[in-house]
Amino acid sequence: MTAVSRRGFLQGMLAGGGTLALAACGGNGLASRIHHADADRARGRQRAARAHRRAVAPAALAARVERARCRVIAGPAFDADPGARDGRARRYAITYAIVRGAVALASGIAFAQAPAPAAAKLEAGKRGFLAVATVLQSPRCVNCHPAGDRPMQGDRGKPHAQNISRRSVAAGVPCTTCHQQRNSEIVGVAGGPPGAPGWGLPPAEQPMVFQDKSPTALCEQLRDPKQTHGKDLAALLDHVTHDPLVLWGWEPGGGRTLPPLDHAAFVAAFTVCRRVSVSNGDSGKALVTDGARAAGRCRARNVTLLEPAAGASSSPRASMVRAPKAPS
Repeated sequence: MTAVSRRGFLQGMLAGGGTLALAACGGNGLASRIHHADADRARGRQRAARAHRRAVAPAALAARVERARCRVIAGPAFDADPGARDGRARRYAITYAIVRGAVALASGIAFAQAPAPAAAKLEAGKRGFLAVATVLQSPRCVNCHPAGDRPMQGDRGKPHAQNISRRSVAAGVPCTTCHQQRNSEIVGVAGGPPGAPGWGLPPAEQPMVFQDKSPTALCEQLRDPKQTHGKDLAALLDHVTHDPLVLWGWEPGGGRTLPPLDHAAFVAAFTVCRRVSVSNGDSGKALVTDGARAAGRCRARNVTLLEPAAGASSSPRASMVRAPKAPS
């Protein structure tokens, strides 16, 4: 080794770079071998560390699981053997029991306060049909849907004058003999009979009685096509929405009282009933219970089944009630 090489080697060693020192001395091959040996040793240490972690991982996991299990069962263990757990385990057991009880209590309260969607829809259907029943049993509807063969007239439900009945129709005197397409006042006859297209009684074989029926009986009647001239609920909804004779009930003229719901609210309530009845199938047959029978037998001018709308008068004519919202 020349003097220059020795001087470079010593300077490299003093600077802490053995590989650089060898390079400075011209020993490139030896430096490369040393570098690769260092890299091999580093990779070996990494492989050994990975193998060690793989070896101890199951044991570490088992230890963590055991510690967690001990914490979970601390409560019962503390009750069985108070001296077996230290103060920290006891505090954990008490806290665990309190939190678990609070969660269970909150869950129970939430479940009790939040009705199931099906129950909420059925309740909306009940409220909707009670609203519908007040209209069906108002004078504008019930006068032509009596319990017997004789129609009624006026707001007090007096039997029709001239001894008119279904027998009159059978004898060749239909209702349209006197009840024309419009009210008599419109054609200049004050105090004459009211009129609308299709005026008449339901046929005797399907009388569609509204008078003195409970809400449950009304509901079952409307759901039975054999009692509604073959109309299902969809056809009945179309009937009460568009039929001119039905619409006359909200523009009766002659100082006659109006139904307790306006027409839009009545249609909305009927729509709710139809949706609930269809979605619940046979379970929706009786949307209201017979507990409302007495109220259902009342005349509509005295019905107090639903809360009056804000600002509505307590008089029979203005006793409007809110229609229920349709369930989502």
